[in-house]
Amino acid sequence: GHVHTPHMERIEEPGGEYIALSAGTLSLRLRASPPGFNVVDVDERGMTVVPFIYDHDSFAAQPALQMDWSGATPDPA
Repeated sequence: GHVHTPHMERIEEPGGEYIALSAGTLSLRLRASPPGFNVVDVDERGMTVVPFIYDHDSFAAQPALQMDWSGATPDPA
């Protein structure tokens, strides 16, 4: 399945790990979260995700989520 809300999480499994990243949807159908999308920046230090949420007439940036490659969980920027 999938979700339609901004979310970032590091998932660790016995054989490795991965990043679960989801954004809102651009659909205007009624949902728990307004329409949105993510801007993702990845470099050698980690990843920054800025969710953008539709606010009636434009998209507004929300607080960034940051994850470094050292194993820390995502923290608001």
